[in-house]
Amino acid sequence: MSQEVYFGTEGVTRLQELFRRNFLSKVFLVTGKRSFEGSGAKDFIENCIAPFSPELIRFYDFEVNPNIEDLLSGLKKIEEFKPDVIIAIGGGSVIDMGKLLRFFYTHDGEIFSGKYKSKGIELPLIAIPTTAGTGSEATHFAVLYDENKVKHSIADQGILPDYAIVNSELTWNQSSYLTACAGFDALAQGIEAYWNKNATEESDEYALKSIDLIYETLPKVVANPTPELRSRMSEGAFWAGKAINITKTTAPHAFSYPFTSHYGIPHGHAVALTFPYIAYYNFTKGKMFASKKKIIAKLFNASDNIFSHLKNYVNSINLRTPAKNYDVDLILSEISLERLVNNPAEINYAEAIDIIRKSVT
Repeated sequence: MSQEVYFGTEGVTRLQELFRRNFLSKVFLVTGKRSFEGSGAKDFIENCIAPFSPELIRFYDFEVNPNIEDLLSGLKKIEEFKPDVIIAIGGGSVIDMGKLLRFFYTHDGEIFSGKYKSKGIELPLIAIPTTAGTGSEATHFAVLYDENKVKHSIADQGILPDYAIVNSELTWNQSSYLTACAGFDALAQGIEAYWNKNATEESDEYALKSIDLIYETLPKVVANPTPELRSRMSEGAFWAGKAINITKTTAPHAFSYPFTSHYGIPHGHAVALTFPYIAYYNFTKGKMFASKKKIIAKLFNASDNIFSHLKNYVNSINLRTPAKNYDVDLILSEISLERLVNNPAEINYAEAIDIIRKSVT
């Protein structure tokens, strides 16, 4: 898997070079609904590609958590338009939709089968995040919900965007709450990659880089954002994405999906609900190298009580548990087993119930 990534203002120059060098003239633009203008993405795109006067179709009519109907609708538009480039500019769901649209336009196979064959169609994908969180611009998988609101992760080397443009200016208008949600998602990805059963030297390097950039920065940027803090968050989110692109995520993400699909809790917030409790299990029961435990504790400047430290951290960025009527059995039934197997500690049925109950009270 190969990808070109450009940080900061270099992205504008590189994007224009791509249009000039490849004679791109038909753009399929995947965006959010209201966030396209609010984030500055609209101005960014217009300033970058206006000199080339391309024909452009914008696709934004899909759910915050994209589902199969959304995907099929977008594919129909692409097949009619036949673009020569897809640009996905927005948060994680927008970039995931762009990744899925490019992949299933250029590959054959049943959507949830896991077996795909290239059609031999070349269609470049440019991913431009407007949040500092999911790292979707750096991964070869994408989230898609089926008709029953069950989350699936579609994975293939062909899903990775060809180009990632990481410009933190596009995150400047983000609210403190969304900054916290996206930022904690990125931090969790870095930590989960580091304690992951699938960790490698390369993923550890990316994970530690992301944690170092994000951990102390996140509370500061939530309370009082500055361009420098925003820049650190955007870069940290990218490296977290690079880390989980190798390892995938673990139990906190496995538990998070039903909180989002059934209770409308944004993804990063949903991850934060169970994270301190699962971290406790991983530190006390997990098959994690002692050296890694020490490194994480040192990065956190934490004592042995990792649970209390992380619980206080989550509360400090205002990601407390929303008051809702939670169905423990429903949440338990939809935990992602695919992500759970990567976790350093085995979590049994009784422990899973305990984690959910403590997280929602």
